[in-house]
Amino acid sequence: MSRIPQTSALASERGAGADAGFAVSRFQEVRLGYQYSHFNPSVSSGVPIPWLSGTAAGLQSIRFRWAYDGQDSAVIPRRGIRSTMDARWVFGTPSGVPQFGILEERFLAPKSFGPQYTLVFGLNGGTVLGPKAYIPPFALGGPGNLSALGRGQLRGEHYYYGGMHGLRAFSADRSSLLNKIHLNLGFEMGQAFSDIDQGKPMYDGLLGVVDESPVGIVFAGGTYGSSGNHKFFFCIGRLF
Repeated sequence: MSRIPQTSALASERGAGADAGFAVSRFQEVRLGYQYSHFNPSVSSGVPIPWLSGTAAGLQSIRFRWAYDGQDSAVIPRRGIRSTMDARWVFGTPSGVPQFGILEERFLAPKSFGPQYTLVFGLNGGTVLGPKAYIPPFALGGPGNLSALGRGQLRGEHYYYGGMHGLRAFSADRSSLLNKIHLNLGFEMGQAFSDIDQGKPMYDGLLGVVDESPVGIVFAGGTYGSSGNHKFFFCIGRLF
């Protein structure tokens, strides 16, 4: 049962874009591109959101990305770091809405302690530069993203997130299938907000079993948040 007011917000997006880039080195790449998006925002139920006017609008943006990936695995890394910096300048917004910039950084670093134990630490953050955005671009909530909350439950023009996951493999034998199955104890904190007085962090903890499968991470377990939100969930894909 959630203690946070729930709002059902729909913000469908259609668009197209193109990037040009090159590899700076074995582990680094840079990209520069253009994107056009057509938004149709609305609130179907719950608490009204001022920035959702219900009027469809087209947005254009120029985007830049720098990425470094030196990790040994895209599923459960045990060494190396991954860092991604995204910058966008949004223009061609609806009449009366100024242009604005978006800056986001995502960082992930694991540390292995022998064949069975791994600690994975993640730190993400983003902000809108300049006037308010037409649609707050950042959302928190869902697996690996303040897991106790509903998907995209928190939205804002600024956000921060920190997560730490301790993993213990069920076998120390690298050739064993049990070495790919882990007990996972995690802790998360973060907030998405538009006003600075709303920036107090929320926390949650999670406990479950993680499997390195051919389709990515498979997680089954439960989570409990500082707001009283709690749930059991099963997910395939990104967890940290």
